[in-house]
Amino acid sequence: MVKIRYLDGRRFRRAVLAGIDWLHTKREHLNRINVYPVPDADTGTNMSLTMASAAEGLRQSRGRSIDLASRGLAEQAIMGSQGNSGAILAQFFQGLAEGLRGKLRITTRDFASAAQRGKKAAYEALSQPREGTILTVIKDWCDVIVARQDVSDDFVILLKEGLTEARASLARTPDQLAVLKEHGVVDAGAQGFIHLLEGITEYVETGNVRSLDFPESPSDMDHFVFAHAPQEITLRYCTECIVEASDVPREAVEEALGPLGDSLVIVHGDRLLKVHLHTDHPEDAFAAMRRFGPILKQKRQDMQMQHDEAMKDRATAAIVVDSSCDLPQELLAESRIEVVPLKVIFGDEAFLDKAELTPEGFIRQCRLSPHHPKTSQPSVGDYLSAFEKASSSGKDIVVVTLAGGLSGTVNAARTAASQFKGAVVHVVDSCELSAAMGLLVGQAREMALEGVPPERIAARLEELKRQLTFFVSLRNLDFARRGGRVSLTTSLVARLLNLKPVITFDQEGKVVRGGVAFGSRGVQAKVADMARREWSKYKRFRVAVAHVSAPDVAAYYKERVERLTGLKDVPVVEVSAVLAAHGGPGAAGIAVLGLD
Repeated sequence: MVKIRYLDGRRFRRAVLAGIDWLHTKREHLNRINVYPVPDADTGTNMSLTMASAAEGLRQSRGRSIDLASRGLAEQAIMGSQGNSGAILAQFFQGLAEGLRGKLRITTRDFASAAQRGKKAAYEALSQPREGTILTVIKDWCDVIVARQDVSDDFVILLKEGLTEARASLARTPDQLAVLKEHGVVDAGAQGFIHLLEGITEYVETGNVRSLDFPESPSDMDHFVFAHAPQEITLRYCTECIVEASDVPREAVEEALGPLGDSLVIVHGDRLLKVHLHTDHPEDAFAAMRRFGPILKQKRQDMQMQHDEAMKDRATAAIVVDSSCDLPQELLAESRIEVVPLKVIFGDEAFLDKAELTPEGFIRQCRLSPHHPKTSQPSVGDYLSAFEKASSSGKDIVVVTLAGGLSGTVNAARTAASQFKGAVVHVVDSCELSAAMGLLVGQAREMALEGVPPERIAARLEELKRQLTFFVSLRNLDFARRGGRVSLTTSLVARLLNLKPVITFDQEGKVVRGGVAFGSRGVQAKVADMARREWSKYKRFRVAVAHVSAPDVAAYYKERVERLTGLKDVPVVEVSAVLAAHGGPGAAGIAVLGLD
């Protein structure tokens, strides 16, 4: 008989990593049964992302100390926590880590005491705890662990008995929450916690998870389909932020955020404060949290859009883009497209493009900051997180990136694609940017809705990008000079002679000069004429207009295109901050995509 009388950092690390791997395989099912507190089809994704971040904390903690391993796990779980259940899990692990502080290895008694701390922390995280959720299953599991700590000193027996009670507790959740009974499911967050326990327990008993063959849980009901539960989301935005602060009274946070919404979860780490809130006013919530310390990370998700998309999305592929892709808001609102933000940097301040810095905010920051903006590509980890979300639909992924000739973004996407195990990922270098890239993504979305397989979508995009062009007029060369793109002499000569440049991009995505014209009227006419000559090559084509704080120029381009082509409602988009940093205010352009 197996006897595991102690856990040290290494055993703890490997067991929890095994649980995370098992949870990851179940994320899509958890998304399908997600009806509480909001039916936005992302509980599995959020828990998986939370624990993926926690896994990084475990891998970074070396040695045999369970104290260090548990603290690394808790801190990264807080940093990466997503959604209601993810935040509760993070707080549970924070409490567990506090109970293990200072210990090299632990007995079953030590573990039971730490688990009690974890349970207490999880309940304290919520302003209004509800039974029938992940909290109830954590409580019932913990109570068995405490009750059995003196009966056996073997972790295998202890964890197996805890898992048995946790499953029984899960089966009771529909009797505790009416919405679960109505839809014939158990709580998705509670089910996710069970999957985590399953992987941990199996590893402690056998040393691996390959033999996992647990009986199906009460939630595995094939007749249930998420789309059968349409409803209006009363508080639209799932809002989260992490503040660098310690010793902030819980009451102060509740007083600041309580009036703004519900589902408030407050997670305290050693040096971090994480909050989760459902609200219609995310900006007010962020402003309130800034009073407690600098915000390290913030996020808002439109739960109504997620809910609607989960019901109607019949696309064959999930689509991922980076924030240099400028799309009409209505397309983003109607489509499940994951956006990976680049960073815009002013001195020591870094902003996530579009998530933390809008086009208007960029212009304002340019006026206020003494530093010229710089940009930074997404990390491999950023892409892995996006792939995690995109693959929650069970579909393979098509990624369209900023031109490789302008940024290493495509390399980060390719590296992440080679590492990702949750779906097949097809990466396409658009060789373009902004509205031109948006035209390509629009075609990808249309093909996915028409039932075209992901690999054929990617192949078609590789063909179409050869017929994609973007002509951009610049008000002046000041931003290009300050960013190191042109020399001071060239900039001064252009200003002296009132020369306005046109730029475009070659087949590798590198910037090339498209010519110059005298004055603003002259350069605008030149760009419109260059675009006209381009679309005249094709029987079918798409056109879009983009601008950086230049609505008058954009309106001219739109009117000229519609008059010359007969097209209606040519889309106009504001250029993302990461691209505006190089073109500057006043830049505007016309993108053309030939379709035959």
